[in-house]
Amino acid sequence: MRTPWPLAMRIIAATDGIDLNFFKFGVYRGHFTLRTSKKKGQQPHFVRLLPGERRETVKIGELKSWTTYETLRD
Repeated sequence: MRTPWPLAMRIIAATDGIDLNFFKFGVYRGHFTLRTSKKKGQQPHFVRLLPGERRETVKIGELKSWTTYETLRD
């Protein structure tokens, strides 16, 4: 089940250590993007599970919307 947008923003905003640019651009675009590929040679890694009222209902391979982003070079 999709999380309502106002709740999604509150969850992201309340997450310790969140990258402020991630939050800012997500709010600007109207959606947040989950990275599944390497960035600067580093694989994404699990940090912590956010508590919620519902268990997850989808596996990452079942997601239907995929976008390839270009990353600026250092």
